[in-house]
Amino acid sequence: MHRRTKAALFPNVFFACGGAPSQPTSPTPLIEEAFLDAVNRFDSKIHSSSPTKKWKHPGQRDQINFDREKPREFNVNKPPALSKTQIRHLRRMRTSPDESWYQWRMMPIWSLDGEDRVVHGVESLIRTAGSGTHAPWMDLVQLKHMSNRREYITWKLGEIQNAQNSMSLFPKIRRVFVNTLPRDFLDERFYSTLLGFSGTGVVLELDESKNSWPQNQKSKKLLFSRLQNLRDLGYEIALDDIGENPLFNNEFIKEHIIDFDYVKFSFQQCSSAFTSAKNVKTSGSDEWQRRRKKECKKIYETWNSCRLLNKDLKFVLEFSVTKALTEELGDLFPCDIWGSSEWFIQGGATASSAYPPSVFSGEIGKPQGPRSCIIELDRVCGWKKRNSFERAA
Repeated sequence: MHRRTKAALFPNVFFACGGAPSQPTSPTPLIEEAFLDAVNRFDSKIHSSSPTKKWKHPGQRDQINFDREKPREFNVNKPPALSKTQIRHLRRMRTSPDESWYQWRMMPIWSLDGEDRVVHGVESLIRTAGSGTHAPWMDLVQLKHMSNRREYITWKLGEIQNAQNSMSLFPKIRRVFVNTLPRDFLDERFYSTLLGFSGTGVVLELDESKNSWPQNQKSKKLLFSRLQNLRDLGYEIALDDIGENPLFNNEFIKEHIIDFDYVKFSFQQCSSAFTSAKNVKTSGSDEWQRRRKKECKKIYETWNSCRLLNKDLKFVLEFSVTKALTEELGDLFPCDIWGSSEWFIQGGATASSAYPPSVFSGEIGKPQGPRSCIIELDRVCGWKKRNSFERAA
């Protein structure tokens, strides 16, 4: 493979020509008012301009369209292989993001410590390109399937690269949460690549789906050993949607909660606990109230059991929780999260939206910076030059 070809495949985030990327200094915290001002300017700019149809994702609801002309029914349990067109657009996220169906976007995670809400960090998310962005869930189901494992690992490394790049270019982002599957860390290519550089500012968020976790004690022990090694390099580890997986029971918490830096409560659980009474129809208020009490109790008990075993643990609510909502709960949610340094809210005023990294520094028109550098392709993905990666790119 020519040097230029290698340079185009991976940006200069982990393997910068002058060494590893510079770590962000301590920037002035980004308060909510300044962030929302940048959001409004970005939204106005996007919606006032004519949408680019060239890179619009062709997928339809309940169908998948591989090459724009071959729609098929989508089976979640046995998803079809990624098409060459999908693969090409996934790789363009790293090499030519303006020409891809997909984009990496950031959703804010707010700190409640102090009078002003400030951006503690962001979660990296994949969205379709254009003004009408949405999560391409069908594509993600395909990408995460074991049949597409090699492509997924390379794509996921690219997302972590993008996280590092975002913090370098826009320091007010401070830290980036990146979704990962627990089995990713058992992949030698993925793990060895992460060991090659500092993880400062990167929070590796472990997926809650049961099938993505190791199925035997030997693999489970290896997973947590590797997670600790990564923590020693500066990475932080988050446990996603703790209430969604029966694996995360009291035994799991007792044995492993010390291995995590963050615990996240799912949107589904939080929406049941924190939806305002004003938004509930009278006819269903009794059932809703019972469910609300149940979820509030589960969140409180989980919080209490986790913090007793890990005093440094932080908690993230994936919902637009406001102070008025917590006051409305009264004794249902006795821990005072407002003014606490251990509680965070994901979404907040922008719960349904995710934005390019530049918005978090208010630099809407700032270029994305240099993208390429020479690296050893085999070290990153373990493939030889003549393979489907080169042919489909």
